[in-house]
Amino acid sequence: MNEWLAVPREWLASTGEIGAFAAHMVRDVWGLRVFRFFGETLRQAGILIVSSTLVIWALVFIAGLGTCGIEAAYFNQSTGTSTYSASPRRSTRSR
Repeated sequence: MNEWLAVPREWLASTGEIGAFAAHMVRDVWGLRVFRFFGETLRQAGILIVSSTLVIWALVFIAGLGTCGIEAAYFNQSTGTSTYSASPRRSTRSR
């Protein structure tokens, strides 16, 4: 019978630990003790922003290039014009 009660006791103990941690954090924030780390917070945010910017630009470039390139190719093919680039390749559409 004790093994059936072991799991709920562990859950209750974990919930108590989480509650104690949350209360400790709320007390620290409410007491304005977290402003000791304001400069470090700004530094970490700057690192995150700068490092994410290159990844975001690359993804936007690839997505935009694919979308615009495909749409331009379909438009050029439907109108029978050559490509936007100055390549010597002619349109495959018969005249």
